Amino acid sequence: MNDPHLLVSDLINPDTKTWDIHLIRDIIDPRDIPLILSIHISHMPKEDGYCWNLSKTGAYSVRSGYTLAQSELDEETTLFCQQPLLNPLKEKIWKLKAPKKMCHFLWQMLSGAVAVNERLTIRHLDGSWKGDSLTNGVGWILQLQDGSIDLLGLQGTRRGISPLHMELLSLIWAFKCLNRHNRYCNYFVTDSKELVQMVTNPKEWLAFAMELCELEDLGGFAHDVNIVFEPRTRNQQADFLAKSARTQNRVFSYMSTSVPLWLDVENLPLADSY
Repeated sequence: MNDPHLLVSDLINPDTKTWDIHLIRDIIDPRDIPLILSIHISHMPKEDGYCWNLSKTGAYSVRSGYTLAQSELDEETTLFCQQPLLNPLKEKIWKLKAPKKMCHFLWQMLSGAVAVNERLTIRHLDGSWKGDSLTNGVGWILQLQDGSIDLLGLQGTRRGISPLHMELLSLIWAFKCLNRHNRYCNYFVTDSKELVQMVTNPKEWLAFAMELCELEDLGGFAHDVNIVFEPRTRNQQADFLAKSARTQNRVFSYMSTSVPLWLDVENLPLADSY
């Protein structure tokens, strides 16, 4: 770059509100281009803020400051899924002066084992990220209560900043597809505990402020929306779609009631859903 007065906004197309790829390729070192393109641009007006890059949330902590002072970055910080604890309430159920069948029914309700209306459709989603790949993948499945697939989507995207960034983008794209096809779903399953925590406490994740603002605009923080964690072993279909999208090594979007013809699902996680 030869212009010391160049601003980040100069690299954004004012009409499409996306990165001006041609300009970036002309003036930016090729090694830095994938990193720039991985940064999500907000389409909504929002004031600039500050972000601490040495924590996953973007918020400063004493621990991360101490780590910086010691010049030893801790990459194994464990984040736990924070949800309201229902165990004390479950214990009180069995002390009620009510028939055992009623107590068992109440316990099942709190455990999420009753197929109420809000769980008639479940959306599984996942993101696939690989540091040395120029593209990443996103996959989601809208599944009915009987296990059949109503809709599915897979998308190849430019490389995201991190695996967690791709998990969040998969949720955002799922909401966009939902709205576009007039589908209602308020029960989402992900194999990322950090994504659940992020949606539970969005103000603590400053590093993802723009993406979370977009998710809020799409209805991702509505009071009746539930985003829950399940192990990857129970999210294999969405994981398979995300990895398949990433290995295409191209930017594309696909959404339909069935998988694309180029995707071989024989003896794979999706085979039993048709």
